[in-house]
Amino acid sequence: MKNVAILIPTYNAGDGWTYTLEQIYKQRYPIQKVCIIDSESTDNTVAIARASGAGVISIAKNDFRHGSARRQLVKALPDKIDIYVFMTQDAVLASEDSIEELVRAFDDETVGVAYGRQLPKVNAHPLEAHHRMFNYPAETSIKGKEDIERYGFKTFFCSNSFAGYRKEAYVECGGFPPDAEMGEDALLVANMILKGWKAMYKAEATVFHSHHFNLKQEYKRYQEIGRFHQEYSGLLAFFGKPGGEGLKYVISEIQYCLRHQPLLVFLSFARCFNKLLGYKAGLRASNIQSLYGQSTINTPVKYPRVHIVMATYNGGLYNCLFAMTAQPTIL
Repeated sequence: MKNVAILIPTYNAGDGWTYTLEQIYKQRYPIQKVCIIDSESTDNTVAIARASGAGVISIAKNDFRHGSARRQLVKALPDKIDIYVFMTQDAVLASEDSIEELVRAFDDETVGVAYGRQLPKVNAHPLEAHHRMFNYPAETSIKGKEDIERYGFKTFFCSNSFAGYRKEAYVECGGFPPDAEMGEDALLVANMILKGWKAMYKAEATVFHSHHFNLKQEYKRYQEIGRFHQEYSGLLAFFGKPGGEGLKYVISEIQYCLRHQPLLVFLSFARCFNKLLGYKAGLRASNIQSLYGQSTINTPVKYPRVHIVMATYNGGLYNCLFAMTAQPTIL
């Protein structure tokens, strides 16, 4: 049996935090360690974690980076841990077998990383529900270096909202890039793929995880994605182009809207255009004045090991951008 640790970065986790931890401790699969790294939460996030028995690492809010924070969590673990399972504070395990199902992926010795299926929360907006269904289907799949020609940048798609990493593969590939502001999972998984490891999507391992951003939040999010793609575009040559995946997503979303709420078609187009504006703005410069105010983008430090596009925060929604622009600037 493999030794598993669950690792979660936190900041003001909110009212659902207690339930999130309860679902972790209800897992049938034995968990050796639960640990959080907290960035100066002002609510009771840390107190609740400690009361549950979780380990706590505290860092300054200004020191938080997605890559370095997760590296710190791994560094704090005992050597006996075989699988590092990362989650986000807003992801809730949907079944008492979620961890066991995820760990089963590593029965295949070629698998370096496995990520689970994200289900929309009960109160998820219809467009967000479609996003989860499109990007996290009901069928398990596995991808490796030999699949790059077929899947392109989808080959290294992964989400640290619920993903497990084999210790051996993590160490061999150098872990998460410490200076990554976002997309740390995509960078590491791309590195694993190129080194011969495989990535498995484990549909039977489920979490509830969804968001509903307003237009301002979406614009800034895609602005940051654009900048990330500009900075980490070097490996695109190895993973090809997105092809017709974007068009598939747009068609799927329109069909979904027509089946459920036809008037949402107009909102869908508005959101895609809004994201396109943010994405293009992010491609152009590191510090710009956006439509909604000052950009939140920081000047990133390039990671010398791997330069790659970011898959985590875009998913199917980002595919809209490719469908609308046909030939993105960075490609």
